[in-house]
Amino acid sequence: MKKILVVFLCVLFFCTTSYASEKSKLDKFIEDDYSRLSIEINKKTFNKNVNLVIVNEKKESDIISALSFANMKKSPVMLIKNDEKCSQEDSPILKEIDRLAVKNVYIIGGEKSVSEDISDTLKLKGIIVTRIGGKNRVEVSNKVIEENSNVNPPDTLVICDMKNFNGIQAQMAYYLKNGYLISFVDGEKYDDSVRKLLIDKGISNVIIVQPSSVLSKEYDVKLKESGLKVTRENYNSIYEANYSKNSNIKYSKIIFTEYKDRRASLLASYAGLQKNYINVLVNEGNADLTTKEILSRRTTDGVYIGNNELFFKKLAQKLELFYEID
Repeated sequence: MKKILVVFLCVLFFCTTSYASEKSKLDKFIEDDYSRLSIEINKKTFNKNVNLVIVNEKKESDIISALSFANMKKSPVMLIKNDEKCSQEDSPILKEIDRLAVKNVYIIGGEKSVSEDISDTLKLKGIIVTRIGGKNRVEVSNKVIEENSNVNPPDTLVICDMKNFNGIQAQMAYYLKNGYLISFVDGEKYDDSVRKLLIDKGISNVIIVQPSSVLSKEYDVKLKESGLKVTRENYNSIYEANYSKNSNIKYSKIIFTEYKDRRASLLASYAGLQKNYINVLVNEGNADLTTKEILSRRTTDGVYIGNNELFFKKLAQKLELFYEID
């Protein structure tokens, strides 16, 4: 009986690896410059587009707000360095604007994030420039909400602690796909401005993406007292949160990104949404069990996007049962 079982497992293994070799390949894109990364992702995702959203590559909260705004505009997002090179005629940002035939640029963030020199350079090219800025990340996110809700009134707001973005990162594509808006609060103390924002915008549903140890339980109490429906998404891990929103999606490709490489992961989630891909999080090339659960149900071509070749090699070894490695 044991011999029969061993033979069966061997046959199953070789059939699985053969199927993966014929059907599924794992490619890679290694890039440590986020400005270049955003341009390359845009080239794979968008052709001509009259709108472009630009945001400082170091401001992760502004990037989240920028993705929300870009999703409403159905436009590409470009991460930039806030320096004089962006204003030079041969800069990658200006070349990408020419490729896309952009007519409208939306800047997310204040002048310290994206300088007026960059704005002035774009205006000289005949581009209409609109800045959505604020004195802090909360104000920027709320102004984006204002712009988004003017076009498409939402029914759900996601609130997130201003210093902890893991929950948002894990589920970004899901929130965007459903038209949810995202606001930041200081989780250490209750901020009543979020309740006022919800009432002002006529939003009745609230999702809180962190445990009460990060974002005070007072938010649940105060918001429910105002007649709002509050759902707290308290997953055991970032992988579980990521898996919960990906496991039942019909997708055509998998993007693997490092959960610690938040900027690349956020860009990948947004690009994946446009292409019907999913973004699966890994940790320094190590796949969580939930990742293998997704692959065991359905394996398609994949691409690893990161800034470390070693991490890709580790991931490739972990997933060689499922993929032929390019």
